[in-house]
Amino acid sequence: MTLHSLLKLMISIFIFWGLWMQANISYAQVMPDDFFYRFEAGAAPVLNVQVQNIYTDRTVEVETESVKVLNPGDKPEKLDKNSSVIVSPKKFVMKPKEKRVVRLLLKSKVIHTEEVYRVIFRPTSSTGGSANQKVEDGKKSINLTVLLGSGILVFAPPFGTKQEISWSKVGSDYIIRNTGNVNLVLTACDVKDATCEKSKIGGRIYAGKNFKAPAGKGAIKIQRDTFNGDKDFFTIDQPTGTRKFTE
Repeated sequence: MTLHSLLKLMISIFIFWGLWMQANISYAQVMPDDFFYRFEAGAAPVLNVQVQNIYTDRTVEVETESVKVLNPGDKPEKLDKNSSVIVSPKKFVMKPKEKRVVRLLLKSKVIHTEEVYRVIFRPTSSTGGSANQKVEDGKKSINLTVLLGSGILVFAPPFGTKQEISWSKVGSDYIIRNTGNVNLVLTACDVKDATCEKSKIGGRIYAGKNFKAPAGKGAIKIQRDTFNGDKDFFTIDQPTGTRKFTE
């Protein structure tokens, strides 16, 4: 389940419960402009992330947390609170609909393989909204405040970035491995398809990880989504091979 789907489910549950209990529900949710960020290799180790309190009636106090993902792509995730990403400010207050910039600083160089971090924005308290209890049809309503946080995934590539895959045919499948040192977003589909947008084969493949794709009649199409939003396509039709990419 995606983060967006999970948030929609949580909101639906709270609304249903609130209607059943005759609750006055107010919301506060802190959302970033995007869910994926990347430090640029060789550039200043600083990122600016814009976040917003997207609801209208609550002022919220927000705490942040930065953790390192020790096993990107694996489940369950192993997280290390000794993160190399510093968040500034660590705590802040946001008025309704307010936007603000939070700065991320990478305090240590990445040497060999891309490092992955999660930064979490967690509302801890709120003020404002409806504060008066009401009596409707002889039943007392209650005030319910829903505080929803969010998180982003942050990639820190090494200075010598290498984007590369290799593949081998095993039986009726291709095994496609990320032999580079940064993650790649790869999707496999039938060679007759114009794009691989509807395919569920592949995804974000981290350095050293692989995925399996049915070989069909001996060839498959691969779609690569770059970090800046571009797409490129190529065909795999040889039993083994290697391909390198540039951004």
